[in-house]
Amino acid sequence: MFRSLAGLLVASVAFAADPPPYPATVTLTPVTVQDGTAEWVVVKMVPVTKTVEVEVFRNGKRVKELQTVTEYVSDLKAVRRPVKELNASGPDGKRLSADATAKALAGGGVVVMFSGELAPDLRKAFKDGTVFLDQTPPKPEK
Repeated sequence: MFRSLAGLLVASVAFAADPPPYPATVTLTPVTVQDGTAEWVVVKMVPVTKTVEVEVFRNGKRVKELQTVTEYVSDLKAVRRPVKELNASGPDGKRLSADATAKALAGGGVVVMFSGELAPDLRKAFKDGTVFLDQTPPKPEK
């Protein structure tokens, strides 16, 4: 019994150590390009501090008091980047030049934004002409 339990434990640890090939985030986002600058909108969660009145029990009695709380609200932020700075690629995974990216998004279009390693099978799910923007932050220099 202990051998099978130990084997199961080792197998589950080995399985859990392998990260999935899909990134933590994949987003479909409309992007427009004008004068060499790409623009899109992102939703950011912003902390807002406010004071609220709450009922609490003090010495067995209900008492109203003011408490300061932090609430997170969604806020839309426009992001603008020069097309030449975008890390764009096609469904085949090959990097697109700034001119090819600007041409693909000239009339506006939806791009696949991702961070991390994007599996080739996921890229194949999109039609030809789809633009993928890699939003993975650069690795820190040592």
